[in-house]
Amino acid sequence: MRIDDQVVVVTGGASGLGRATVNRLAAARARVVLVDLPGTAGDEVADAAENIRFVAGDVTDADDVEQAFRVADEWGPLRAVVHTAGIASPVSVFGENPKEALASFRRIVDVNLTGTFNVVQYAVRSMGQLDPVDGDRGVIVTTASIAAYEGTAPAYSATKGGVVSFTLPAARALAPSAIRIVSVAPGAFDTALLRGAGAQVAGQVPHPHRLGDAPEFAALVAHIIENPYINGATLRIDGAMRPTNV
Repeated sequence: MRIDDQVVVVTGGASGLGRATVNRLAAARARVVLVDLPGTAGDEVADAAENIRFVAGDVTDADDVEQAFRVADEWGPLRAVVHTAGIASPVSVFGENPKEALASFRRIVDVNLTGTFNVVQYAVRSMGQLDPVDGDRGVIVTTASIAAYEGTAPAYSATKGGVVSFTLPAARALAPSAIRIVSVAPGAFDTALLRGAGAQVAGQVPHPHRLGDAPEFAALVAHIIENPYINGATLRIDGAMRPTNV
């Protein structure tokens, strides 16, 4: 699937990995619909290029996601969706405050896992109406994490493990519709999620011996969109990092 002149939706695109992805795809001349929460830097990112549009919305809200995809569909055939929106926060499993912990756990599941399903279903609804191009109607890229395999935060790891487990059966279900779905599992990237602990975490990365740069994530996403034989997989991008404190 070529990127040039295609319509792409990127969730969580106002910062971090999502923002780098928006910039990468826009530079490749895609028409990018950036979806992120109100009050984020979405307008700032969109103002930087004529081929970026910002739609404020929450990925857990069906009406918000439907509106974002309506904007994309009106701009042209939607061929790619990159879902990077997600949250991370500590949730204790020791029962000090069970009601508070349960509410926090539900919120993480709602954003990271249910939000993924919500975005995917609207993506499929848009792409399923299109004629195939080079064998594909469209491609969906979701964001997991190496925390799905070697995590230290039970709630966050559980949601990212869910994204990994969702990918292959979703790919098989969507295969008759010629829609690919692939997940990317980033390791330690230099984003707000690791701010303040970057040096300590970077010490666990064998090579390159540093945190990942968001444009490196975006480069992998661009390759997934363009490579028709990548489907149903979760691809790690982590500098061979395997956390030692688990």
